[in-house]
Amino acid sequence: MPVLQDEIIYNLLHVMHGIEKLDDSLLYVIREIGLLFDVEAAEAWLVHYSGEDLGVRARWINDAIEAKAACDLPEKLQLGTGLPGLVLERQTTQFTQNLTASEYAGCKDRFPADKELSAVAFPVEVDEKMVAVFVLYRPDPFPDTEEIHQLFRKISLQAGIDIQRKQATHQMNSFFNGSPDLLGIMTEEGRFIKVNPSFCKLLNYSEEELTSGPFSEFIHPDDVDDAAQTFESIKNGLKNISTQLRVRTREGIWKWIVWHPSEWIVEEGVIYTIGRDVTAMKQTRLDLLKFKNVIEMSNDGIAIYTLEDRQWYVNEAIVDMVGYRSEEVTRLGGIFELYTDKNLKDIIPRMLFSGNYWQGDIALNTRDGKTVDLYLSAGPVFNNLNELIAVYAIHTDISEHRQAQQKIRESLREKEMLLSEIHHRVQNNLAVVSSMLQLQALQEDQQVVNEKLLESSLRIKTIASIHEHLYQSDSFSKIDFKKNIAAQIAGIVETIASESDITVSFDCIDLDLNINQAITTSLIVNEVVTNIVKHAFRDREEGHIHVSLGKEGDRVMLEIRDNGQGVPGKEQLENSFEQSLGLHMINLLSKQLEATYRYTSGRENSFSLTFDKTDKKKGIGSADLF
Repeated sequence: MPVLQDEIIYNLLHVMHGIEKLDDSLLYVIREIGLLFDVEAAEAWLVHYSGEDLGVRARWINDAIEAKAACDLPEKLQLGTGLPGLVLERQTTQFTQNLTASEYAGCKDRFPADKELSAVAFPVEVDEKMVAVFVLYRPDPFPDTEEIHQLFRKISLQAGIDIQRKQATHQMNSFFNGSPDLLGIMTEEGRFIKVNPSFCKLLNYSEEELTSGPFSEFIHPDDVDDAAQTFESIKNGLKNISTQLRVRTREGIWKWIVWHPSEWIVEEGVIYTIGRDVTAMKQTRLDLLKFKNVIEMSNDGIAIYTLEDRQWYVNEAIVDMVGYRSEEVTRLGGIFELYTDKNLKDIIPRMLFSGNYWQGDIALNTRDGKTVDLYLSAGPVFNNLNELIAVYAIHTDISEHRQAQQKIRESLREKEMLLSEIHHRVQNNLAVVSSMLQLQALQEDQQVVNEKLLESSLRIKTIASIHEHLYQSDSFSKIDFKKNIAAQIAGIVETIASESDITVSFDCIDLDLNINQAITTSLIVNEVVTNIVKHAFRDREEGHIHVSLGKEGDRVMLEIRDNGQGVPGKEQLENSFEQSLGLHMINLLSKQLEATYRYTSGRENSFSLTFDKTDKKKGIGSADLF
């Protein structure tokens, strides 16, 4: 074992101090120590800030140029794990013998698996705090002597100071170079001697350009005097001050920077400065100021919350609506706290602050305990960097609108009731006329007159049934034709005396017709069914009528079939209606309905009517029949 003198250690660690990077200096030290001790491998482990584990920072294998390429040791060891972990746990130097390459996992490719190694690991400390562990490996055992321990302590003292200094320098450089703020060191002449990358990036100048002359050359002419006064105040001992200055970029753009200089460091003759770009914030304030000037003229109640100031601003219209001013709204927790709906108190601000919009009716509590109905239109405000800077809420008073709506609804209900009453009275009047005709028919001795009066009564009754359905339904313009036709045919069969037992069946879809088409179609049905009941079942005990109603697209198909005696042909059909109004009415009504009809006779007789369903066709309800 060579005896290392203090001069040798001093020279060794002096070179280490001159190496800038920590990893390079650690590799240099363990290599030189390894060569002096004639070891086969050496390692440097740094203790992490938690003090609970270590990480390997340098590895050297004898005759290897790049130590890191020679081994694949674990990058991290816990307290008490492995030889370095034992040193960290016990805070003392650890010796071990008969260590196999398999136990020394990092270099088992370098050493044969059955080769035995000895190892020593000693702590590197500064002020009784362990900062690193050095580990040496060789075939021969290391002597556990006081001379060895004293030697390790000397190495530990000098290496520990250098490691701590380089770690502090690395941390400072990482903070300085990685900070998004503008960091700089300025001399008493007002010249920067060092600036960080963020400084250079914002102004688009190199560090050399920014430190080559007085920084006043980059300051706006109107701000130079303020900068000089601030600088002199700091040199005279004033502390905790800040200033805002405009600084020129390479492109000639003026950036607003808030500077927070340190106190004057007399020993070093420098000032440390921290700057922050507030150009966007300045522009935002200007924009909001313009916005506030505009909204004061608005009749709508407008509230704005700025994230920078964490304050609410409300215009006079809001004050008139709810009785609270800006500072009062801020103390209450915001304009949303005045909303009567508890759910909206949470939902609306959550949407706005996440960048979304909200619109709808709301109600606000006023200072005097009342509520006011408003329409809210609210949303976020972004700056040119797409950063959320504020939220706004525009409140439109809709009380008069609500009152007008209520009056309209009440007027509509009155008109609906009036229209219902009109239909009811028309139905009653027509029913009276129909009944009078039936009474007159009963008093007539002539059969022909009797039949004419009954036919007229049925026609009037048909129109009356439409009005009856209208005042009984929710609609005053559409008729449930399926329901109407069933009631109508039942009334015809019941009114006309027949010796036959007549049954009626239906196969009808649900169909709504406008009042004009419903009256016209019902009158046609009246003529056809009346004719069937009167003539189709003569000399028969029973008869059957079948009614079908269908629709394809807008095309409505109505068919009335009976199993009575038919009419052989068109001439006979026309002759059968020759002395009556029926066929004439069917022709006229079909034309008004723009419908086509067809009559067929055989084992069953069939009358079919086809027309287009529409709300615009004219009919008996909107024009004279003749």
